[in-house]
Amino acid sequence: MNTYQINERTNLLIKLHSIMICMNDENAYIEWIVTVPDEPTREDFEDIAQDDKFFNEVLEEFMRIFNEYKDAE
Repeated sequence: MNTYQINERTNLLIKLHSIMICMNDENAYIEWIVTVPDEPTREDFEDIAQDDKFFNEVLEEFMRIFNEYKDAE
């Protein structure tokens, strides 16, 4: 995988993390940090981005959590 792809994946992960924070749902965030570190650094996201299996797991987890909590109030 080249540097451009890793950078693009890293930026996507950062955006997904921001969405989780903006959902303002503690339960959703707690589920999220089971997979993604709490208060992750860019390096944490880069590590995830470089691992195809882990990257796909994080994407699936994001979709699951988002779909579960998107309409919660």
